[in-house]
Amino acid sequence: MIAALTFQVVSALAVAQAPAVHQHAPAAVPPELLERALPLREGRGAVHERVSTASPAAQAFYDQGLAYLHSYVWIEAARSFHEALRLDPRLARER
Repeated sequence: MIAALTFQVVSALAVAQAPAVHQHAPAAVPPELLERALPLREGRGAVHERVSTASPAAQAFYDQGLAYLHSYVWIEAARSFHEALRLDPRLARER
C-alpha cells in the first residue's frame, strides 16, 4: 500500500510538472527498488515542509524527497517518500 501511495504521489507530481508537449505515461518504480535501504544524504538542498509526524527521521526523509523532486530526480524522490511513509504510515502534509 505504501509503495502504491508513493507511486501515485510521485506520478502526479511528475505529470503536473511535465510540459504539455511532452506528456508521457509515468513509469512505475519497481517495488524491489522502493524497498532497498536509502540513506539520508547531505547536499540535497535546504527544502523543508512540515508534515504531521512525531518522527524526526520521517520528516527528514520527506524533506529529502522534496529536494529530489526539485532536482527532478524522481526515483530517489519516490524512495525517500516511501521511507518516510514506512517510518510513519500516518504521515500527512499539514495545511
